[in-house]
Amino acid sequence: MSTITYPPSSSASNRDNHSAMPRYKLKRPKRANISFFKNAKNPYVKNSSFTVSHTTNVYVSSDGVSDPLKRLYDQVAQNAILNAGGRADEVKCYPGTREEVIGLMDRWMDGKDGAASNMMWLSGPAGSGKSAIVQTIAERCKQRGVQAASFFFFRADPTRCTARPLVATLLYQIFELYPPARQAVAAILSNHPLLLTASIQDQFNQLLLTPLQDIPRPVESPARRPIVLLIDGLDECNSEQKSSQRQILQALDRLVMQNGSPFLALVASRPEPHIMMTVNKLASLVKPVYLDDQYAPEKDIRVFVTGEFSNIKRSHHLAHLLSDDWPSDEDYESVVKKSSGQFIFAATVMRYLGESPASPKLSLDTSVAPLVGPLEE
Repeated sequence: MSTITYPPSSSASNRDNHSAMPRYKLKRPKRANISFFKNAKNPYVKNSSFTVSHTTNVYVSSDGVSDPLKRLYDQVAQNAILNAGGRADEVKCYPGTREEVIGLMDRWMDGKDGAASNMMWLSGPAGSGKSAIVQTIAERCKQRGVQAASFFFFRADPTRCTARPLVATLLYQIFELYPPARQAVAAILSNHPLLLTASIQDQFNQLLLTPLQDIPRPVESPARRPIVLLIDGLDECNSEQKSSQRQILQALDRLVMQNGSPFLALVASRPEPHIMMTVNKLASLVKPVYLDDQYAPEKDIRVFVTGEFSNIKRSHHLAHLLSDDWPSDEDYESVVKKSSGQFIFAATVMRYLGESPASPKLSLDTSVAPLVGPLEE
């Protein structure tokens, strides 16, 4: 044991000034016997990466991202996520429209609709506004504190027209909602590195249900289950091969039916016969919502058309040439009636009038009027 004086003395004056300072005995530390690979079996180092095998395998790449999750992230379809920058089809409901349908879905998620269904199927013909409704619901989930993960299929986008990236994309969003799930999924993928190439059913069971079954319900969430899965455009997934669409529905059915499952599922698609028959065979109670006249599409389209004409009169660069009485009541009704309940028709007409460099009145009279035709008596 060695003895040192504190503070160190370098001169007589220092010794005089600090003669009353206490003396400390410090024990010289022993050299620690540390093994970096303690308890590891057959360790090896290669290309600045470490693989340590003990009870589990841990893979860490030089960029600090674990290999299992890196494989998962590589499979994420970024354009399929809410508000993704690469989505050309991103639409949402015009303010004041589709309020009855949106209210119905809010009550279903909150468990206030009087039904015990864990899955909802939103269907309707092309152009009826299904994607706009799902987009609006996804945004409302964020506003209301409902945890949700979404996937928007689109046949024209090769990154999101198949089932392959579905589970990885949903998990990417769930990791942001529940960070502990990231570690649980990484451990599963470490032991089963090919799981992301397995069937949709196996991916749902092992990567969604198993690691997330014990997720606590957020106190601030009004939803009766912690996570709502929003799947839009199911009919656009592998549209040439209907089997993928059936498998996704069946996997979702088993997912929401499991005891302790934290999931609800909302699926939107056209009412294709094979989808309808698959839904009818599911074990869970599915709440169907079909966009027909029951939900007053003509009334909502009139609200939309009226609002868009007002925007055109306010913002078009030739708006100063428009008379105060334009458009006429007949102009309004022509667009509304010819839409036949399909928002996509009205949206296309109004977008053309608003974006064309020609006078909106001229565009309506020469291009749109022949399309919509005169009102039928």
